[in-house]
Amino acid sequence: MIRGIDISHWQGTVDWDKVNANPDIGFVILKATEGRVFVDDQFEHNWKNCKKPKAAYHFWRYADDPNAQAVHFDAVVRAIAGNVKVRPVFDYEDQNAPKMGNIYSNIKEFHDRAQALFDGRTPLAYTGGWWWDPWIGKDLFGSNPLWIAHYTTAPGPTLPKTGGWATWKVWQFSSSGTIPGIAAKVDLNWFNGTQEDVNAFFYSVGEPVPPPPPPAGDW
Repeated sequence: MIRGIDISHWQGTVDWDKVNANPDIGFVILKATEGRVFVDDQFEHNWKNCKKPKAAYHFWRYADDPNAQAVHFDAVVRAIAGNVKVRPVFDYEDQNAPKMGNIYSNIKEFHDRAQALFDGRTPLAYTGGWWWDPWIGKDLFGSNPLWIAHYTTAPGPTLPKTGGWATWKVWQFSSSGTIPGIAAKVDLNWFNGTQEDVNAFFYSVGEPVPPPPPPAGDW
């Protein structure tokens, strides 16, 4: 597994020279937007200075129009990332949403519209069983790779009982990481695969994928 972090304005201004030089960080997921108007005020700085494999995420809000949220997310990412095709990440954990009910159609409208705007690129879905099971309670995005939030020291996370996911792509296992170059605590994650898998998943179309490291040996 490969370790990575996720970053938002809560981490303040990141010293990317230190983070980029850290060999223990294989990827970074950056907050871009939330709802239909919020833009993370560190996103532009983070995106332009992060040299690790990276993706951008949107925090879905039930109270905001789902189509407007999708358009907002796409517009902000395109304005900052340019012509690069970014791996979109959708964060589902809004506790202000009503449980069950018409939340299903709302969240599906956002998902489908946002995925289309990102040129059909398959999104990474962030959630946890603590939210997905009581709020959604059924399969909706089971074909999307899962970013599971489960803070535990167990060998692996517990997947939602509902949702249709048989495995996970990224596991957020802690919210109290300490990383040189980041003043605040930071979320820690594992990627289920090798660094080459990370590169293929997170490096955006239009960006050069770095070559794999040379094999170890005596020099």
